[in-house]
Amino acid sequence: MVDACCVQILKGAPVVEGRAGATLPPVDFDKLKADLVEKHGDTIRDTDVMSAALYPKVFNEYAEFVAKYGPVDKLDTRTFLAGPEIEEEFSVSACQMLLRLTTVAPHACDCVVC
Repeated sequence: MVDACCVQILKGAPVVEGRAGATLPPVDFDKLKADLVEKHGDTIRDTDVMSAALYPKVFNEYAEFVAKYGPVDKLDTRTFLAGPEIEEEFSVSACQMLLRLTTVAPHACDCVVC
């Protein structure tokens, strides 16, 4: 039986009984990995396979972004998403560099760093 609180929260949506993923079809991780390697190259890791199984569209967009712009895991999240402030120093992991943004060009370039 569904209580009044659940009725308000669900707003007419059906109640899911049991584990939410129990009704999903099984995943052949070996086949999925082979498909991902064929599409994105042999750098696919087990964590990539799991990401693709859970969020196929998001993983595909991510893999295409990395293929175009290079690795995105070398910057901390804030620097990657917002960019550094003028005169802010920031490090790039695995490159052993300390960088400082001194100015911003008036026009954006389509270039890859590191």
